[in-house]
Amino acid sequence: MEIFENWIEGTVEIMNGVPVVCVEGLIRMKKKLGREKDLADIVLIEKAKKAAKI
Repeated sequence: MEIFENWIEGTVEIMNGVPVVCVEGLIRMKKKLGREKDLADIVLIEKAKKAAKI
């Protein structure tokens, strides 16, 4: 659980007691961090999201 303590609110949702990463929240977090790698990750996340049609 420690890994989720520093995540921006709304990035992680709890489903049946299990922390689950929310894709939109993850994108918001990476945009807020604004580092070059995080911004590049957004492109990959968006591609994966589109491929998975979520």
